[in-house]
Amino acid sequence: MVTHRSTTRAASTRTTSGDDEPVGTAVEVPDQAYGSRATVVRVDRATHEEDFVVVVHDAEMAVVGTSDGVPGGETFSGAVELDDPLEAPQNVTVMLHHATGDGFGEFVTVDDVILLDDATVGLDESGRVRKGGR
Repeated sequence: MVTHRSTTRAASTRTTSGDDEPVGTAVEVPDQAYGSRATVVRVDRATHEEDFVVVVHDAEMAVVGTSDGVPGGETFSGAVELDDPLEAPQNVTVMLHHATGDGFGEFVTVDDVILLDDATVGLDESGRVRKGGR
């Protein structure tokens, strides 16, 4: 049985580029707020030992945004552009999926745990930018 958990966990003991740190699997997404609509979701860190894609899911787990493919062992940190802007506050789930030649496949698991992080994307109706957003 696969369980869901927001976590950071070492996936192997392989090192990258001679570093002493092992390649791990992690996804970290902060709560964030934007002006009158959100066009991106900011990801603090996502990494995996194999090629992966960062995928943003809405509350119904529909895909609402994806990053470009990220080479295994590298860290993604930045914004994932949304397919359509969020016009209302909502919770999103950010997951790592295995990269395929034409996009992405199954979600990444480590020891039968799906690695994900949830965040609240809020909107400031005044149009002002609040901490953590654009």
